[in-house]
Amino acid sequence: MESTELVTGRIENKAATTSLIIAKAFGYDHSYLKRKIRNLNCNAEFKQQNFGEVPGIDKENDQLVRKYLITLDGFIKLGMSSHKRKIYSERLNELFTAFRYKQLCIDIDDKLEVAKKQIYIALESEFFC
Repeated sequence: MESTELVTGRIENKAATTSLIIAKAFGYDHSYLKRKIRNLNCNAEFKQQNFGEVPGIDKENDQLVRKYLITLDGFIKLGMSSHKRKIYSERLNELFTAFRYKQLCIDIDDKLEVAKKQIYIALESEFFC
């Protein structure tokens, strides 16, 4: 799996991956990983900010599944609770790089949107005043 395929979504303005992607990349059963996320020892606010349950399609068998969007902080918390830390550590740098790249893209997109709005407002006031 290419590192650009690891981080595919966002929660609010944070880059996010999915539980399906993590399960595939790290050799977990997806049901096991979802159960691990549900039982994760952290406060409700942290869970809400870093794990979002969403519907999705499992591309391998075209079935509708419930999956989690997971931020980098959520991924780290999940990795720290894993008995497979060695597997995590081997792929961790690749995933960190993917998260940083995706977050940079999100930040640039957000700044471009703000700049577009400012230009539009400036042009509108220039022509219609």
